[in-house]
Amino acid sequence: MLTSIYAALYKTTSPLTLDWRSNEVAVMLGNDSQIINLFCNIKTEMFWFHANAHELFPEDILFKTLILDNEKKLAKAHIKAAQRQGII
Repeated sequence: MLTSIYAALYKTTSPLTLDWRSNEVAVMLGNDSQIINLFCNIKTEMFWFHANAHELFPEDILFKTLILDNEKKLAKAHIKAAQRQGII
């Protein structure tokens, strides 16, 4: 559901594909530094989540795998859509 909200609001399939520090994205977020920092934290949390997989319980590893696999698929779909529209 969260990914759907991002897609609707920010025209992207994943919060990880945007650079939340850029001016363009800052404008979309109303130049609210608190919100921008929170979105930047998503990338940080995903980094640590991935880096500490060896310390997770089996259920957590499965959950992590599902999240990361889904993010990879969404990123590929985002790139394809951007290429079709001539954005990249």
